[in-house]
Amino acid sequence: MDCTAAVFIDRPGFLDYLGWEIKDNCDPNPSVSVIKMERYGKLYVYGIPVDNNDCWREETYQVMVVNGRPLVVGLAPGLYRFTVEAFDHCYNKYTKALYFRVVDKIAPVMKCDDQLNITLSNSQGGAYGQGYPAQGYGYYGYARVNAKDVDEGSWDNCAMDRIKLRRSYNATCEADFVAKGYDWDKNGKIEAGKDGIDENRDGSLSANEKFESVTRNGVATVMTPWLDFAEFFCCDLGNKVIVELGGWDKAVDCDGNPTSTTAGANS
Repeated sequence: MDCTAAVFIDRPGFLDYLGWEIKDNCDPNPSVSVIKMERYGKLYVYGIPVDNNDCWREETYQVMVVNGRPLVVGLAPGLYRFTVEAFDHCYNKYTKALYFRVVDKIAPVMKCDDQLNITLSNSQGGAYGQGYPAQGYGYYGYARVNAKDVDEGSWDNCAMDRIKLRRSYNATCEADFVAKGYDWDKNGKIEAGKDGIDENRDGSLSANEKFESVTRNGVATVMTPWLDFAEFFCCDLGNKVIVELGGWDKAVDCDGNPTSTTAGANS
């Protein structure tokens, strides 16, 4: 799928896309033309940046005629400046630079295994285990499922940035999650919006690193943080757990376009 935009560069197009109305007090139909197209950013050669200087660079873009209207195509996400000239029938001229930004607003398409069967092993999981198992089991009973193992071909029209996984939280598993380090404020319990995992180790919890209460069909469910993996314990045995695979693209000026898909898991 293409990661570019197309813009009509006539009077209706400037009004619809950029909110700029071109009119004249004598000529009801002044003519317009784009005399220069510029993009702000680095210099690219065959899609590869060849310098680190961000500046205005004149570009040449293909202009197609669609139903008699000029359409410029191939505008990748970024900031643009089009210089436009307008003439009336007396050849009075007005020139204006129009600034606009092309953004990617299309969320990734997520595809995952919609029925997971998870087997617990006699393991406490690598890099963990201080005081685990918390419940004093005679066996550990632990499983970790990675996001990449659940993904079945998720994609984005521009570029996928990251894929994460989370699962529904059951209060019967609170001691296990506390023992695994999810109790951020160290008060011995798991609380949505407060606790989670500092995955990027910046000393704070972002929204995606916290437990979150999500309401579906009027029912509130607490979900674990978005991580590269989801963990399962003995307390999950025989229970159906909601597992979500989330994806973020590389859209600029925001934290990507997030989307997710849901699967059920049986332990």
